[in-house]
Amino acid sequence: MTLKVSTQISSASIMALMVTFSLVRVAKQVQEVYFAQATNFHHDAVGVPKHADPFTGKHEHYAFQSALAYSQEHGMVPSGYGLLHSEWDKDSYPSFEILQSGQCEVVPNST
Repeated sequence: MTLKVSTQISSASIMALMVTFSLVRVAKQVQEVYFAQATNFHHDAVGVPKHADPFTGKHEHYAFQSALAYSQEHGMVPSGYGLLHSEWDKDSYPSFEILQSGQCEVVPNST
């Protein structure tokens, strides 16, 4: 008994092979990029900051709300928070910033 092998390949089979080879090529490229970049990302995850009320009592919270309302009504922007144009290194708003947090000492007005 003799087996005859057909040398004809359908166009659908050719397309399926081309797609398979393309997917393998793309997968290899993705893997190469992954391994090339993997050394750039080795930091531990940043912990979630604790949520705590920065005010020690109702009086401090009320004083803050009053000062905030006053500054908003008069268009005042406090310095030291990177909001003022004069606090920027260049002519545009910084791409990153250090967030100020914590309690500060309240200095009585000398006037």
